[in-house]
Parts: sequence; C-alpha cells; structure tokens
Amino acid sequence: MNSGYAYDAFGRTTTAGTRGLTYFTNDLVRTETVGTDRGTWALDAAGRLAVRSAQTQATDGTWSTTGTTTNHYGDDSDRSVWTSTDGTVGRSVQDLSGSLAAQTTASGGTVLQLADIHGDVIVQQPLDTGVASTVQHYDEYGQQLDATTAATYGYLGAYARTTSGVSGLGYLGARAYDPALGRFLQTDPVYGANANSYVYPGDPVGSYDLDGRKKARSCGFVCSLFTTAIGALVGAVCAPFAGPIVCGAVGGGITGFARYWWTHHGGHGYTIRGAIKATLIGAAIGGFGGAAGKLIKSLGGRVFRGWGDRQAIKDWDKFKKALG
Repeated sequence: MNSGYAYDAFGRTTTAGTRGLTYFTNDLVRTETVGTDRGTWALDAAGRLAVRSAQTQATDGTWSTTGTTTNHYGDDSDRSVWTSTDGTVGRSVQDLSGSLAAQTTASGGTVLQLADIHGDVIVQQPLDTGVASTVQHYDEYGQQLDATTAATYGYLGAYARTTSGVSGLGYLGARAYDPALGRFLQTDPVYGANANSYVYPGDPVGSYDLDGRKKARSCGFVCSLFTTAIGALVGAVCAPFAGPIVCGAVGGGITGFARYWWTHHGGHGYTIRGAIKATLIGAAIGGFGGAAGKLIKSLGGRVFRGWGDRQAIKDWDKFKKALG
C-alpha cells in the first residue's frame, strides 16, 4: 500500500496525499479537507449531494463557513437543474442531446459551456462581450493542464459531472474520482462490475464511467452479429430506393447506434451525446464504404470492358445488376 494513502474498514480512501476525506453511510463524500480548506456536504432526502459549504480553519482550530451552494434537482437523477450560491441563483441549460449547454443567472447573465467531443467543457464563453472567456484544458484522465483553474463544470462537464473546488475531485455519481490517479476513491458499489474495485476505464478517451457504478460492456460475438445483421438488413431495404452512399450511411449509422446501445445501456454509461456520436461515426464509415463500393463497381466495369472477353463482360453485368 502507498504510504501516502489510508483506507477505512469499508475500503474508502480516507487519506490521499494531503487530502483528507470522510463519508456518509451511502459512501458519498461528506467532507474533503486540504490544509486549512474544507468542503462539507449535506444530503437531501433522496441521498444526493445537496448542500456544499466551503469552510476555512482559523489558527485556533475552529472552522468557519465562507460560502454555501445548494443543488436543486428536477427528477430522481443526480443532475442538478439549478443552484443557489450565497443567494445567487444559477440554472443549467441543456441542448437537444441532453448535454450541458449554458449556465444562466436570475439577472439574465448567460455563460455558454462549450465542450469538446469527449464531453469536457473547454471554453466558458459569456454572452456579455465585456467579460472575457475562460479556456480550460484537461488530459484524458481529467487532470488540469496549462494553468487551468478549478471550475464546477470541466472534465466531463457536458454530462453535468461536477468538480470539487477544494482539490479537483470529480463527482461521478456514486463515487469520487481522482484525476491525478485515474482511479475512484471508493470501491465499486456493483460487486464484480470491474476487475478492480477502484478502477476507471483503461481507455478514458473512448470509455466513460459517469455514474461510478459500471463500466461499458464489451461488444462480443453476439453483439457484433446482432449489430452487423441490423446494418445489413437496413442496407438491403434501402437499396431499391437510394444509392450505395446513402444506404451505406443509413446502415452504418444504425449499426453504430445499435453497437453503442448494446455496450452502454442499463447503467453502463449510456448518454444521448454518446449515442449521437456513435451514430454519426457509424454513418460516416458506412457512407465511405458505400462510396468505395460504388467506385470499385464503376472502375471494375471499365477494366472488364476494355480488356475482358465477352463472358467476363456478361459476368460483370450480372454482378452489377445484383448490386442494384
């Protein structure tokens, strides 16, 4: 065991370097302390992180509260709809895919939350032209780069995953995530869901664990057979009505979505944003394949007609007819 880390009887990390942690009975973080700074949480009736108090320690050892943020939820998820920070109201605005698009205030201020394809908020762009934008950079595991300062929504911010202002911990559903380690600080509440109780996906670029419970499933033989069959069936139905590029894009898009759904649904990190991304990538690959097939069909006919005998030409014409 690393000498800089300590765990309680339930496998929860209580000391991580200079960071001290305590927990609620449901394993959510209760306090996070670094030096003379501390963040203290209170839960709502549904057991979610509801009220966060920022505190500082005086020289006599007493703690005083310097700020309070209250999360308000609109459904049974852990995604807050609006917050109140020391009396200032802020609301989270979603786009059509369900991703975080902007933060607004009661006075009308709006700050766009611009994310990259991974879902990290990399630019906070105020609509007020008199206020400068904020640029944020993260590595694949969520560590802040290039003097990036702590922000509520940063790494995976498009999915409304928040970041601690005390030491940069990520709050991913049921567990706290340390980007410096690339690991969770509590054991996985789903027994046997991962090879290691603290592990984060080994491919942090292509995989997510947004709720801290399960990893995405692998697409094995049955999954590959299922998704390929769907794509082939769609391509066959499409063929009489459209060209190979369109049919390839449609079939590829549906195959991409089916594959993503298979590996991520049922608590394995499924998101609307991820589904759209998988569909678009599948459509692009399918469309490219259709274009390549069309080109081969065209060039092949020219070669046969220029150099082949009459039987080869007949065979090629039959092949073209079969392709539609």
